[in-house]
Amino acid sequence: MRLKSYFSDSVEHALAIARRELGPDAILLNSSRNAASNDPSECYEVVFGVIDEPANAARKDSTPASALDGIREEIGDLARLLRSMAKAQKNGSDTSGRQFWRERLAANDFSEALIEKLLGADGFAGGSGPSAVQGRSIRDELLRLVRQEDPFERPDAPAMALVGPPGAGKTSLIAKLAIRYGVLPGRRVKIIAADPVRVGASEQLRAYSEIMGAAFVHTADLHQLIHVLKERNREEFVLIDTPGFGFRDREALVEQASAFNSLPNLRTHLVLPVSLCTADLERYWQLYQPFGFASLLFTRLDETPKRGGMFSLAVQSSLPVSHVSTGQSIPEDLEKVNLEDLTKPLTDLNERIEFVA
Repeated sequence: MRLKSYFSDSVEHALAIARRELGPDAILLNSSRNAASNDPSECYEVVFGVIDEPANAARKDSTPASALDGIREEIGDLARLLRSMAKAQKNGSDTSGRQFWRERLAANDFSEALIEKLLGADGFAGGSGPSAVQGRSIRDELLRLVRQEDPFERPDAPAMALVGPPGAGKTSLIAKLAIRYGVLPGRRVKIIAADPVRVGASEQLRAYSEIMGAAFVHTADLHQLIHVLKERNREEFVLIDTPGFGFRDREALVEQASAFNSLPNLRTHLVLPVSLCTADLERYWQLYQPFGFASLLFTRLDETPKRGGMFSLAVQSSLPVSHVSTGQSIPEDLEKVNLEDLTKPLTDLNERIEFVA
């Protein structure tokens, strides 16, 4: 038994390389985030085992010492394989069914920790191979682990600020939320652009506001924003667009988070694109934690079939997920999270998921 690791920017890409090089008989032993590297092209490590030709045939001319070393190496590889198989077969589950779901979840970019939770659930029954019962067990466990909540529909909702990395889609998401929860129910709407840097985004929000008949305010600094929020009419539905902070902007991020956290009638929500790999979603979640956000919103579901990052972060953070954005149309491409629909392509054996390399 030989063990070989593959590193790539996505689990499914690493799986494809391994299958191409090692063939269909290669055994997936483990898939995990590669914590040892900061290179985005090596986010993930996938470990495969492959059975070599018999040792005697390969070592006809070997000296006794080198043959003994080879046998020791093979015994070590076999021991590692057996430990992996024992872990996979806990609670009496079968290897083939468990391996099928492990590969399917890994290809969808589920974190290793969440994969272990799902395959270790009490309802995950064994059998001769992958089954609908196992798929329903994974779905039910996801429904149990992931929280759903809509904080925007309350008539007495506080001012809502959307925070997230550059390019996450906060500006268009604010327009969708403003129409869905403000304009259509007949509420007074105020949109605040608290971003002195992205002039284009502010002008876009101004144009959206004019079309919707909403009030628009552009604040040049945090002091002006705090003043506007303190003067807020409690009946207004207020949404706040914010700068997209990156990893080099932590000082400015902490400053804004501190100001936001000092306001009692303000709630912050984290916006992240599903198109990011799970490792990067986790890094941004950690970066934005000073805001103490109340929920997660995910964008760009139309750009990737993978949902593992969204589920993995929701479970890891214990934060509720409120909405997903599925396209550019305003406000049509805004949906409340429907976990039944989101889990079906993952857990239904009749569903085929197409991945683009």
